[in-house]
Amino acid sequence: MLKLLIKMIKKKVHYLSFVLCSFFYSLGGNYQKAIFYLEELTKKEKVTSKVWWKLGTFLGVEGKWEEARKAFLQALQSNKQNPQYLFWLGKAEENRGNIEAADKIYDKVLQYKGNYVQVFAAKGDLLMKQENFKEALPYYYKTIQLGSSNAEIYNNLGLCQMRLNHLELAESFLKKAFALRSKDPIIVYNYGMLMLKKGCYERAIEIMSKLIIQERVEVFTFLGYCYSLLGRHVESLVFYKKALQVAPHYQDNLVNLACTYAQIGEKEKALTILRKLLRVNPYDANLLNNIAWVYESLKNYEAAEKNYYRGLALAPQNPSLIYNLICCLTKQRKYCEAMEIIILLKKIPEWSSRAWAVLAHIYEKMGEKNLAVDCYNKAFGLN
Repeated sequence: MLKLLIKMIKKKVHYLSFVLCSFFYSLGGNYQKAIFYLEELTKKEKVTSKVWWKLGTFLGVEGKWEEARKAFLQALQSNKQNPQYLFWLGKAEENRGNIEAADKIYDKVLQYKGNYVQVFAAKGDLLMKQENFKEALPYYYKTIQLGSSNAEIYNNLGLCQMRLNHLELAESFLKKAFALRSKDPIIVYNYGMLMLKKGCYERAIEIMSKLIIQERVEVFTFLGYCYSLLGRHVESLVFYKKALQVAPHYQDNLVNLACTYAQIGEKEKALTILRKLLRVNPYDANLLNNIAWVYESLKNYEAAEKNYYRGLALAPQNPSLIYNLICCLTKQRKYCEAMEIIILLKKIPEWSSRAWAVLAHIYEKMGEKNLAVDCYNKAFGLN
C-alpha cells in the first residue's frame, strides 16, 4: 500500500513538474520549450483537457495550427461544450484557411456562451477578411457593448466604415484607435489613409510622417502621392526617390516618379523612364496612358493620340484612357471623333455624368449652346 502511495506521489510530482516547467518557459516567451514539456507529458501520461488546450495555444503562438487543431480536439473529447476550447478550435480552423468551419464553430460557441467577447471580435475579423464589411459591424459593436473597447476593435470598426464610405464614422473610430495606440504602424497607416480619402492631405502627411523611420516603401509612396496632390512636386519627388531606394524595380513608383518629373517640367526625364518600362511591359495599357499624357503635356498631340489608341486597344473598357483620349481629340478640334469615343464613356455608370459634361464642352466649342445646356443638365442629373 505504501509503495503504491509513493508511486502515485512520484507520478503526481512528475506530472506537475512538467506542467510547471512548461508554464514558466511560456512566461519567458520560450514557447518551443513550453511545447516540448507538454508534448513529453502527453506521451507518458493521461493528461487533462486543460493541458491539451494549453498545448494547443502554445502551438498556435508558434504558427503550428495543424498540430494545435489536434490538441484542441483532444481537449474537447472530455469537455465537448467548453466555449474556450471550441473558440480556439475555431481559431485553428481559421488559420488553416478553413473559413467555413471556423464560422460554424464560432456560431456554436455563441450558442453556449452568448457574451463571449473574443468570439464576437473573431466573427467580425472573419467577415472583414471576406470583405463583408456591413455584416462585420454588429459583431464589433457587440464587443464594445460587452466592455471590450481596445484599439484593435476601434481600428477594425474604422476600416469597415471607411470601406463602406462612411468617412465621418470611420474617422471617429480611427481617432479613438490612434489615441489609444498612436505608435502602432497599422493604426497610423489606416488613419493616414482615411485622411487621404477625405482629402485632408496636410493631416494625412502629418500622421503618416510618424512612420518615416520604418523606411517602408508604401509609406514613402503615400507621402509622395499626398505631396503631389498638394502641388508640392519637389517634395513629392523626394519621397518617390526614397521609395525607389527601398524597392528599385517597383513599377508604380517609377511611373509616379516619371509623372512628377513631367509636372516640374522635366518631360524628357519622364519619357525616358516610361519608355524603359514600356520595353519591359509593351502591353501595359496604363503605361501607354501615362506616356500619352506626357506627350500631351508637351503639346505633341499626334504622339499622345497614338499612344492613347494603343492603350485603348489593350484595355477598351479603361475609363481613364477613354476620357484622356476624348480630351486629347477635343484639344485638336477632332470633335466628331471625340463624340464617337464619348459613347464608350457613357456606358460606364460611374463616368456617365463626366461623359455628358465633356460632350457639353464640345458643343460649346462648336457653338451649339442649346445642345450644350441640355448635356450639362444631363451631367448634373437635372433631366
